[in-house]
Amino acid sequence: MSDVKRTFVGLPVPASLSQAVKGLVEEQRGIRWIADRNLHVTLEFLGDSVDEQIEKISDGLRAIAVPQRDLSIAGLEC
Repeated sequence: MSDVKRTFVGLPVPASLSQAVKGLVEEQRGIRWIADRNLHVTLEFLGDSVDEQIEKISDGLRAIAVPQRDLSIAGLEC
């Protein structure tokens, strides 16, 4: 039987931006933040998935992947 995992499509955040964000989040109190290495931009939350579904999702995303591009962010929402 497969474990259920929370699944999402996301983009990793470069280390330079991660350090800048870390400074902002350290100012906040009472909020549980993820580890710096897990900081990402969520494009789509998929919900709970089992391993077989995750493999199919990964294969599908690889099939439509585009070359790396620069990305700018105009605002943040939490």
